[in-house]
Amino acid sequence: MCGIAGILGHGAIEHENAVHKMIDAMAHRGPDGQGIYVSDSGTCVLGHRRLAILDLSEAASQPMISRDGNFVLVYNGECYNFRELRDRLSNDGLGFVSSGDTEVVLKLLQKEGVDALPKLNAMFALALWDERKQTLLIAHDRYGQKPLYFTRIGKLLLFASEVRTLLASGLVPRKADLAAIHSYLAYGAVQEPNTIVSGVSVLKPAGYMLCKPDGTKSYDIYWRYSKREKKLSSQELRDSFLSAVHRHLISDAPLGLFLSGGIDSSSIVAAATRRSNTRIKTLSVIFPEQPDESEAEYAGKMAEWAGTEHFQIPVTGQQMLQMLPEALDAMDQPTGDAINTYLISQAASQTGLKAVLSGVGGDELFGGYHLFRDVPKMLAMRRFLSLIRKPAAHLLGKCNLFALKPAKLADFFDAPANILNYYLVRRRIFSWRQIREIAPELVKPEWDSALDSEYFQDLLTLIDGSKIHDAVGRLEMRAYMGQTLLRDSDVMGMAHGLEIRLPFLDSEFSIGSLNLEPESRIPQNTPKARFVEAMGNWLPEGIANRSKQGFTLPLKNWMQQELKNEITEGISSLQRNCNVMKKNVLLDLWEQFCSRPERIGWFRPWSLFVLGRYLQTHKLGL
Repeated sequence: MCGIAGILGHGAIEHENAVHKMIDAMAHRGPDGQGIYVSDSGTCVLGHRRLAILDLSEAASQPMISRDGNFVLVYNGECYNFRELRDRLSNDGLGFVSSGDTEVVLKLLQKEGVDALPKLNAMFALALWDERKQTLLIAHDRYGQKPLYFTRIGKLLLFASEVRTLLASGLVPRKADLAAIHSYLAYGAVQEPNTIVSGVSVLKPAGYMLCKPDGTKSYDIYWRYSKREKKLSSQELRDSFLSAVHRHLISDAPLGLFLSGGIDSSSIVAAATRRSNTRIKTLSVIFPEQPDESEAEYAGKMAEWAGTEHFQIPVTGQQMLQMLPEALDAMDQPTGDAINTYLISQAASQTGLKAVLSGVGGDELFGGYHLFRDVPKMLAMRRFLSLIRKPAAHLLGKCNLFALKPAKLADFFDAPANILNYYLVRRRIFSWRQIREIAPELVKPEWDSALDSEYFQDLLTLIDGSKIHDAVGRLEMRAYMGQTLLRDSDVMGMAHGLEIRLPFLDSEFSIGSLNLEPESRIPQNTPKARFVEAMGNWLPEGIANRSKQGFTLPLKNWMQQELKNEITEGISSLQRNCNVMKKNVLLDLWEQFCSRPERIGWFRPWSLFVLGRYLQTHKLGL
């Protein structure tokens, strides 16, 4: 796991120092080594920061150059089927000097080009330079576990693993993107293809570009969701999961597991202990001041059941206040949902781990969220209420804009009645009317102008022809997971030089699970019933039958107490740094939260605070 950066274009060699600045800005992503490559033609400069997980020797250092000197690879990721791929390449007469996955990826790309990409069971972002053809391939994995950002500055193409890395080059203007701010207010994270920095885009999941120094490029997707329904027995599903976890345990560096006590992380622990030759280390964060919001009991029960070496990391409000500046500074883009990952990643790093397994992806694959129940209900309700849609929307729009239910109900009535629109209504943080009140200049007449039109069309295409629970699952994979959870896992893990692996997104297991019959994702009395059934007696009863809780922090309490002054200042600074915001509306929301937190909820004022803090820290103007 690493960080990559580069510049392509005529005269790129003149900006070699900018690439040095970019890899210096990613020191946290790769504390074990760094390297720079400058092409003989002077049109391509590549940089790399290394976190050594597989093959800790110098033989696996990057940028990695092919034996003939023509191909150069910078690669950030882990390929879990690299041994099988290496065996196939060896049978074709190719030799290897390293024992890790990077050389396998290089030789496979050298041999097959973009046709190699769907063969990688991997999380990755990479750039491959072909000096002979003067072509740069940039690509990343099918779900976007390892983000890749790019921008064009004059005749130069710049790319990097983080948005902040591009800013560090000194070539990218520090200007915030208004469309990105709009999408952040709506969904709690900036939505693709935009980023918080104007002119910087994120590559689509399973996307790749072939770029030339003269600025020409071609773009495509190398993998798409299929629509085949497939039945698997419980034994087949469990065996597939066991194989996925086994593949993700491959490491030459210390490795452990996050354990919240929920179904997903507990299932990974159960599978890992059956395949590991050593005692597994597990970690969980607990809140001694708010025991009702802690999952310590369940995590401890699972750790004892599985016989792991378990570490509980207590966090108090005062400790959170001390850690908050560093946690906020670790954000690559503003996000309302990353501090929990920062805390557990910090604990894992302090324990001596360099890689951990996480349960992200289980809820999306097996219907773990309330949306799998709510979106079908919304469609049914809309049909019943269709006769009163317009007067009801008008009436609700007159209600207190920060009372959550009326505001979202107004969006519900405004939105055209289909699965995608109701999914988006359900996922929104601020409603259309609330954003119009906060920042009128951001809002267009359409009920939801917070999404890029091409991205909106991509979501429609993604669910075209799908049954409703399959559609919600795919939207969760691409939208909430892809735009929030995966980015948070990447950035907050790498802030501590920690690789976070996601076995539920193993290519073989996830594709097989996505192709399960739609009934597999229908909510039942037991959360994720289809998957729990497959796990059988691998999970103790108290874990298998517990309701969905989610790994969240007691921020509502902290925001009213230890963090109150910090939040007040952050929200005040938002208007100073983003003058499209109305200061009186922002402060009114914060005051309402302080007096009636259960009505407002903590996430909305927290999101405003994070945005204000980010714009101020990174000096992003409009």
